Amino acid sequence: MLARRRGVVIIITLLIVVVVAMYVIAGSSLIPAGLGSAANLEAHEAALEAARAGLEYAQARLQEDPAWRGDGNGIPVNDPPRLVVVEDGGNVFGFLEGRTGARSQFRIRFNYQNGTAEPDEGLDDPSNAAYLIDSPFVSLNNLMSSSSIPVPRAVDDGGVWRVTSSSPEPYNVPKYTCCLLVEGVAGQGLRETTTDAPDPPAEGRTISRRVVEAYLVRADVAMVDSVVFAGSDILAQLADGGELVVESGDPSTTPRVRSLEGVSVSSPANDGGYVTPAGGEVVVDLAREFMLNGDVSTAPSATKEDNGAQRKKWLNLKWSEIEHAGSADAQVLAGTYVWRLAPAPHLEYYAQEFDGTTIPTGPPNATCYTGSEMLSSGSGAITLDPLTYQMIFTDNVWVRPNAGATGFAVVADSGLASTLGVRPLNLFEGGADELPILTSENGNISFYGDVRGVGSMTAGGSITFQGTSIFEADPDHSVALYARENIQLLPIPPEVITTIASGGGGGEEEDEEDEEDEEDEEDEEGEEGGGGGGWGGSGDPPPFGPLAAGDVAFAGVVYTLGDFRADIVDANLHLRGVLAAYGGNPETQQPGEGSGGRVILNVANAQFLYDPLYISRLRNLDAPARLVKSLWTVR
Repeated sequence: MLARRRGVVIIITLLIVVVVAMYVIAGSSLIPAGLGSAANLEAHEAALEAARAGLEYAQARLQEDPAWRGDGNGIPVNDPPRLVVVEDGGNVFGFLEGRTGARSQFRIRFNYQNGTAEPDEGLDDPSNAAYLIDSPFVSLNNLMSSSSIPVPRAVDDGGVWRVTSSSPEPYNVPKYTCCLLVEGVAGQGLRETTTDAPDPPAEGRTISRRVVEAYLVRADVAMVDSVVFAGSDILAQLADGGELVVESGDPSTTPRVRSLEGVSVSSPANDGGYVTPAGGEVVVDLAREFMLNGDVSTAPSATKEDNGAQRKKWLNLKWSEIEHAGSADAQVLAGTYVWRLAPAPHLEYYAQEFDGTTIPTGPPNATCYTGSEMLSSGSGAITLDPLTYQMIFTDNVWVRPNAGATGFAVVADSGLASTLGVRPLNLFEGGADELPILTSENGNISFYGDVRGVGSMTAGGSITFQGTSIFEADPDHSVALYARENIQLLPIPPEVITTIASGGGGGEEEDEEDEEDEEDEEDEEGEEGGGGGGWGGSGDPPPFGPLAAGDVAFAGVVYTLGDFRADIVDANLHLRGVLAAYGGNPETQQPGEGSGGRVILNVANAQFLYDPLYISRLRNLDAPARLVKSLWTVR
């Protein structure tokens, strides 16, 4: 019996030994595979880290030089063995080595590698054939452009990965954006590579590859996505049957208005219309609505965003960032300038502020018949034509405070307009290379008469226009109007409208002819500007017919830190460019954090047409820029 038990124990022991041996053998056979998997995983992560390092390198280079395309043609970073970067003809190789001696690389390709064939990206092929990159992924720098462009893929063309005329273009890169495709490479296969021979052997040791794709965007330009920005409410009271038209001159930008509060559009008969292409947006605060004729609009319905998200897309424009006239330019004394009829047409100067209502009387401080008599220093910047009541600006003019007055106002004696039907005409006409800027650094700018031409006005106070005006920004400077306080558009007084309609006064006929001539001149200037000009420059007429008496049209950036008010009642408002009512001080506050910020429209009809060219011209696109990542993905 005891012998039988011993036999059973021996058999069980043998079985256990066999099972353990099987586990040991199996485990031993799995160890190399496990070690290989661990090594592959490590190389996989190292390749991803290398791609990320390449992205950071490219961002630094692009922020320093937004036109960069890997064309430094040299060794911008030479810190072996930790990091060496080689740029050759639009291709970039980064050689990295960790503390353990493990090597990795990043590679960025802008070069089409197609020699002189089409399409031409403007780069010569790398001078060293070792720096040709066998990859379909081509990066594209579109930071300098206001239009979206397609991103090509390279194809294997006889052993070289080239961009050809038949290459696929899977998507477009947006305006003012760089599409970066960075390849990270890591693994044992890099052990024998050098900066002169970067490619690993075709066979043998393992290699891991990861590709990171990212969009780097100019935050100060590309993210400005709306034609109207309001730091408070947008309130539009239209004529019966009137329309508020919102459009975009950029196919890649949705027609859009933004309010940090709410938007309301209505008419006395509750038939006001909001007209925008399909997909157009009205962006409001999370707690507010887009109201159309007293009801919540459903076509379009409001797009709701919190203020933090909206502010990232605002046009933030400081006084110090725009061009002004200065004390070194021609100077005119601050005060009120009044056109008088008798004994002969002339301009009288009063060293006092204009309150918007009371026209100064009594003995003037000066009488002016010529532009040189207006200027306190400098010459040739202003011309007067008393017979037609025209004031013509041909160069920069700075308003010099005088006797307590800080603003600049041009008005007409009440009898001139109401009796004769004559309104002053203020023209801005510069040379081919420079257009006039009128700056009242410490006060208001007020024109109670028509304003026509191309130039810029900047005021430390408010800007006020009364009546028909067509004013376009200098295409090189973009800002049409900038006011640290408010911008207000006033109607032609009813008694003047009546006199004009009855044909009273011979001056009005001359004025109308001058207006037509001025429109023709602006059309020519806009066409010469090559886009982004006024209504003539665009080739498109305003949607409400030809400009009529009392209508106001702007082209460019119209910017106020306070409110924008268009109280032109039975007339139409047109704007091509961008309108912003900041509602605060951009030097110290976010949009809407201060007072003002409302866009108030009391008009028959209004049209807003987004034009990104004016945004790009605000910035020096060649200067260093802050870039933000708007897309990040790993392929």
